[in-house]
Amino acid sequence: MQKTFSFKISISKTIKSALQFFSGFALLLSLISPALADNQDIVMQAMQDEMTRSMDRLKLNGHSGPYFISYTVTEYDTLRLAASCGALTDNSRSRWRGLKVDVREGDYHIDSSHFAPRQAASYATALASNLGSPVTADNNYDALRYSLWLRTDAAYKAAIKNLQAKKNYLEQNNVAERPDDFSKETPTVSIEKPLKLTIDSNHWQSVIKSISNVFRNYPAIQRSVVTLTASDVTDWMVNSEGSRIRKSENQYLLLVLASIQADDGMQLADSRVFCANFESDLPKQDEIIRAVKEMNDNLIDLKSAHLATEYCGPLLLEDQSAAEFINQTLRHNLSHAEETLVGADNSLSGRRSQLKDLIGQSILPSFITIIDDPITEKFGGQSIVGGHKIDDDGVPGQKIVLVDKGILKTFCTSRTPTLFTKNSNGHSLNGIGEASILYINSDNQLNSKQLKEKLIEMGKKAGLKSVMIARRISTYDSGLFNPGSLIADARANGGSSGLFVRSPLLLYSVSVDDGHEELVRGAQFGPISMRVFRDIACTGNEPKPWFTLSLEPSGLAYYHLVTPSLLLGEVELHQPGKETDKLPIMSSPLSEK
Repeated sequence: MQKTFSFKISISKTIKSALQFFSGFALLLSLISPALADNQDIVMQAMQDEMTRSMDRLKLNGHSGPYFISYTVTEYDTLRLAASCGALTDNSRSRWRGLKVDVREGDYHIDSSHFAPRQAASYATALASNLGSPVTADNNYDALRYSLWLRTDAAYKAAIKNLQAKKNYLEQNNVAERPDDFSKETPTVSIEKPLKLTIDSNHWQSVIKSISNVFRNYPAIQRSVVTLTASDVTDWMVNSEGSRIRKSENQYLLLVLASIQADDGMQLADSRVFCANFESDLPKQDEIIRAVKEMNDNLIDLKSAHLATEYCGPLLLEDQSAAEFINQTLRHNLSHAEETLVGADNSLSGRRSQLKDLIGQSILPSFITIIDDPITEKFGGQSIVGGHKIDDDGVPGQKIVLVDKGILKTFCTSRTPTLFTKNSNGHSLNGIGEASILYINSDNQLNSKQLKEKLIEMGKKAGLKSVMIARRISTYDSGLFNPGSLIADARANGGSSGLFVRSPLLLYSVSVDDGHEELVRGAQFGPISMRVFRDIACTGNEPKPWFTLSLEPSGLAYYHLVTPSLLLGEVELHQPGKETDKLPIMSSPLSEK
């Protein structure tokens, strides 16, 4: 720890002697505690000093010391604004830091990771731990060292316990072809200049109040809110292998949520999300208001739309629905394919990929290739978010081909090896391999008119009177205003082994005779398996970037996904359930103005 000295200086000393003394004293302090010599990065110095001390001296009798330690401190400097019906409901600014400590006992082949005792933590606790435990937001060297010391000590003791339990389990059970627990990677040194959150708060207060004021002209809308979260996020990371990283980025997220209730009580919710890494990349107020009015008009139309009926046949996913379908079904299956030992608490390690045993096999038509490129910053002149230069394990991000002409080639990986991937490809999110910016490329493209004609042709061959087009699928964030729909969708198509996908929100029944479209509501996807991707008939010819939010085992993830429209060969859609919510006793007071 940093030492404190006190000195008495005789007033009889000459000014020259005093200056020489203080000069020497400063040099002495810089040698004893380098933190004082680098006022610009107290956080990094405290982490490095405690790391060195722990690797040298942390050892419990009868056990070796840790072979690997990693510290990550993440600071959020955040402005939150919210408005409803033209009035501001939140205007707050906060700074918060979280500390994550990874201490591993053992070696790269077998260590203490991925083997927490059963019921050690709930899934919600695992998600919360990804933010890290709170640590001082001040650049106070002693306070940081104190927190690092205590949490390193606790993590080391837990690592000893977990490693012993893991070894006991492996002695009593045969585990075939078990991969190493941790990959060896080249250390990364990258020190970026810290950013400061720069945003015109008064301007954006006016903007979100104006956006929320739009809902006053839609009295049928029951609930609405407009929020803006602007954050400067800075990460410091050091590990015992020699990595030393400081990275910083700004994040701007504007979210509009709204819900309406049909006359039969069915709840319907939708959202619009705008995200950027630079304030200047956020849409202008007029553009956002146009999007919100379109959303509200769609909800009004849905309110009086006919109920969907049972359907099994081809489905055309246009625009946002194509991106959201890929996001909710395929994305996580291209991510974190590592296996967890049966004796461990699986809730701490993420979902099992349904593709994990299919490396080298066909999972998509031969005309589709999927690329993940976390380094991308623009597509077609539009800024996109969700990428990274260096991942959360300190490994540089890499552009990878996940699926080549329909053949599964690899997964997005962290430093946790699998049977098919021995090293990280720079896609760690909180220690778990996650896809970042996916590009769906196709060699079998049709324009929008041709896609609809192809859909109708497929319907006629199947003997159907109508076929279906989805133009919007419900998102995770819209579930905030309609949580019951999340549970209903999971029951309808998730199950124990199926793919979970939210219900189609804007769904149109298309007559195969004349192409007439009718909006229907309440449909839910039936059971869906990975087989659905093998039956993609063709795609659109205009791939676009679509922003998506997703709640993953590693935490809340957000990114753009670049995809064209998709024509699926066969999908089941079920009619809605019979249970609905009661309508309000009285109408909205806005309707009486």
